[in-house]
Amino acid sequence: MDYIEQIKSFIEQTDYVPMTRAELIEALSPEDKDAFKDALASLEQSGVVLKNKNRKFVCAAAEGYLKAAYQGTGKGYGFARVEGENDDLFIPPDSVGGALDGDEALVKITAPGKDGKSGEACVVKILKRAHETLVGTYHQKNFYGVIKADNSKIGCEFLVDEEDAHGALDGQKVVFKITRYPTHDKSAVAEIKEILGFPTDVGVDVLSVIKNYGFETEFPPEVIREANELPNEVTDTADRLDLTDKIIFTIDGADTKDIDDAVSVEKNGDLWRLGVHIADVSHYVTPRSALDNEAMARGTSVYLADRVIPMLPPKLSNGICSLNEGVLRYAVSVFMDVDEHGEVKSHTIANSVIRSAAKMTYDNVYLLMTGEADEESKTKYARLLPSIKDMTELFNILKRASHERGNVDFEAPEAKIIMNDAGEVEDILLRERSDAHMMIEEFMVIANSTVARHIASRNLPAIYRTHDAPDGEKLESFRNFVYTLGYNPPEGQLTPKKLQAFLESIEDEKMRQIISSVALRSMQKAKYLPENTGHYGLSLAYYTHFTSPIRRYPDLLFHRALKASMSHDKKMLDYVKSVNKKASEVSSERELAAEHAERDVADIKKAQYMSRFIGESFEGVISSVTRFGFFIMLPNTVEGLVRTENLAGDKYEFDEKRLIITGSEHTYRLGDAISVTLVAANPELGQIDFIPEGMEYGKKNGKTDSAKQESVPRVFHRRKNRGGNRAVRNRGKKRSSRKGKS
Repeated sequence: MDYIEQIKSFIEQTDYVPMTRAELIEALSPEDKDAFKDALASLEQSGVVLKNKNRKFVCAAAEGYLKAAYQGTGKGYGFARVEGENDDLFIPPDSVGGALDGDEALVKITAPGKDGKSGEACVVKILKRAHETLVGTYHQKNFYGVIKADNSKIGCEFLVDEEDAHGALDGQKVVFKITRYPTHDKSAVAEIKEILGFPTDVGVDVLSVIKNYGFETEFPPEVIREANELPNEVTDTADRLDLTDKIIFTIDGADTKDIDDAVSVEKNGDLWRLGVHIADVSHYVTPRSALDNEAMARGTSVYLADRVIPMLPPKLSNGICSLNEGVLRYAVSVFMDVDEHGEVKSHTIANSVIRSAAKMTYDNVYLLMTGEADEESKTKYARLLPSIKDMTELFNILKRASHERGNVDFEAPEAKIIMNDAGEVEDILLRERSDAHMMIEEFMVIANSTVARHIASRNLPAIYRTHDAPDGEKLESFRNFVYTLGYNPPEGQLTPKKLQAFLESIEDEKMRQIISSVALRSMQKAKYLPENTGHYGLSLAYYTHFTSPIRRYPDLLFHRALKASMSHDKKMLDYVKSVNKKASEVSSERELAAEHAERDVADIKKAQYMSRFIGESFEGVISSVTRFGFFIMLPNTVEGLVRTENLAGDKYEFDEKRLIITGSEHTYRLGDAISVTLVAANPELGQIDFIPEGMEYGKKNGKTDSAKQESVPRVFHRRKNRGGNRAVRNRGKKRSSRKGKS
């Protein structure tokens, strides 16, 4: 008996009269009263029902209560985001009810919105806390301590008893557990669980970010024990397709150690036989083992500026699972026969054993593809040249097919941060994205799509990589923005094909880049689901992640489903079905956390790097326009803010539809080229501040703000050379994304 649905249906009736738990039991006569009570408690915890002042259960929605995500500001007030609603609700300081940023809460509207202003609400009940532990800075008072969380959206301080400080010193970064959440009349209380060190200590900045997003740098002892029990080499090749005589090799970045995939191509008449060979991680990581539980909890490997936090211990990620050159490795191989139109005519899947012929890099493959390699390289890789020639032909076919189906390549710049052994930033470059990168991306996409279709056609359980079309509100905002620029956006449903054709019709390259940037921001976030709903961005009906099981848990789980489908292992398929939902949710959440951590560390390192150039001028482009200012992106992807409050002149107005800030003398719009001067860089916050070149910092409406003026380092007043640091401004061409990132 599904008591949850029974209770919901009963309480949601229009003629329902509030009842106590005992009265509900009497009215519905459940066979299992304990299960009924658990279901009622679950509905109360999730905010579907709640008790009124008479301690009787009511339907939350019927009483005007809304489930919302609370968004803090660090200034006492906040906002409630209700799913399906366009406007957030304002939560005044005295109505926050102890909610912290990210909490799930029940709210009730206290004042409806009018005249374009959002409504107001109060937090009635916290349904789910977003944070159990946080990272912050500890400060010692007389007989107690306080911690200020690094998350600037959490405005309250956390009190710490001396015995719960565990020896932390004033000014140190700490990981702390919340032992009492704030209420309207009580302060938040915490206990320090880990001391990270002073902010100026080497590595503490990155470690603080890692801990803040809940990633662990060390593996539990039982996980390491299981890893150490695994073999160091492959010896048993029975019952596997032997591909050791085939020309199969890997193509990665020069510093890649966790090699998931290898490729092979053979031309057979009018068909190209593409082989994508993926590390068989599932052979070593078995369901419900300590390795598996840890991999699911981590969800993904995290690639930061100065380190990698792997999903699996190095014994697997860099060792027995990695498709290293010249050694036997287990793989799952997908062979696809592709015609001249880029269509997969047939495919086969097999458990295999391979021996990679070479660890190739994108750079040397690109030179061999284009014929620009020197004679030494051509001689060294002579055995691979026929395969690379066939790969190049196939790549051009797949690229054309991808374009014809409507795949839009939003080419956002990506930084490569060069660190030295002392943990300092030596340089910031643009990641290059050559045809070699794009070739591997195309090969991985077609492999992911093929295996997704294979599983879906058999109606077997698996995790899919899904991407929805833009929602109505964002789509309307995008269309309005395009109209203001004098262009007619596509009518009706915005299919990838329509969007691609529209962008290509814009002859002005600058305008095309601006509109492409806004279109990208209108897109939904790709996620993992147990059901296939298609991938909008790639314009594919079936898509999954299969090609990176060393660094992504969904890929590992999909391998289990795929191998079970080949061996008709119903027990494994049942297991996959039982964990798909949880694995999808955890993997999507951990992927988002990894992206945020990578972004935060990059911001910190960029601010560290730029702090040496205070007072210098740079050429940049306005990359984003907001109510409080506009962001400038330099050619090496360093991004900083020009705050409206720091702009000299009269009052500036923000036009949200056109993304323009206008004053009497100056207009700043998205995509404009601009010369700026660097006036501040705060590595701890990862923030960089610019002002337009020639404008005096802190001078507003003809008056100089002396406090701001004094905060600028003396080097600014010496006025360095106008050209600034040429290397920072001009270095790099294009970005390079990791394989299978879509």
